[in-house]
Amino acid sequence: MYRHVSFFYNGEWILGGEFVESNKIIFISIIYFVWHQSCLWVFGMTFFHSSNNSFWRMPMKTSVIKSLLASTALAWGSSAYAVNVGGITWDPNSFFDFSMQEAIFENNVDSVGQTLTFYGEVSHINGLNNGSFLDGALELTFYGTAVVKEFGDFDGNGTVDVIFDNLTVTFYADQDAADFDPSNPATATDGIVWLVLQGHSTDRAYNGSTHTGELFAELNGGLDFADPGDAGSGFAAFDVIGGEAAPYFDTDTITNLAGQTLSNGPADFSFTASFQPVINDPTGETLLGTGELTGRSRVVPEPATLSLLGLGLLGMRSRVSRKTK
Repeated sequence: MYRHVSFFYNGEWILGGEFVESNKIIFISIIYFVWHQSCLWVFGMTFFHSSNNSFWRMPMKTSVIKSLLASTALAWGSSAYAVNVGGITWDPNSFFDFSMQEAIFENNVDSVGQTLTFYGEVSHINGLNNGSFLDGALELTFYGTAVVKEFGDFDGNGTVDVIFDNLTVTFYADQDAADFDPSNPATATDGIVWLVLQGHSTDRAYNGSTHTGELFAELNGGLDFADPGDAGSGFAAFDVIGGEAAPYFDTDTITNLAGQTLSNGPADFSFTASFQPVINDPTGETLLGTGELTGRSRVVPEPATLSLLGLGLLGMRSRVSRKTK
């Protein structure tokens, strides 16, 4: 005898049960599939018992399916809400997931080999301000660096293009104090290491020539890179390499950067920024701007979620044991 039972609801889950009877042995396989946030979660088990035991008849089969369905539904429901990592909360199911806006402060650079230092504070996640995404942490800050690799008018439009290598940025969730001070870069580096990103190296075509880098910027006017007080814009791609929130963002969903396909495979984030000199700095060596980091996040099952599933399965095992006695 062979029977196959399956259920499909709203594109979210499938339950299949197969019952095969051969002589005096009945084999029962139950597989549960959950598709969520580009991940396929599979739970399965196989039972067998002599067919002369009545508990394997249809009432037991139905109860087995119901028990597994109930336990997995509990696990599914518990993972459908906003997540909280290090006091930073967001909803992976948000229409705006994942987006992060930042206020950026940085130094001016004007020659090959100089290090660009940038730091700041995150103001919005998925469209919500820090009054909404801070839930245990008091601020989310960041600190990063990059090194000037080359510059020139690569696209022939009369302005300076700057290419950087060795791009890294670390985000910090400060659970002790909201003490970020734009005039003091050190205040951007206290708290737990929430997320660490590394620049994603890629080739970029410029008017017939190809240049490789991790961060690409264009100044607004003139061909003198040595001028202080640069204003312009930049963009980059990032890979996740560490931090407490890393498992939620290591998704490889970014394949295009500023209209060109990434040459070294997909990245986890894309980044865009604009910058200009601080008006009150007569030296022009301090710049400020805004940035946006975009990508996708995903649900990561927590121990409590998996425990719910385990409790359901233990309950089902207990029922089987009682039936055999």
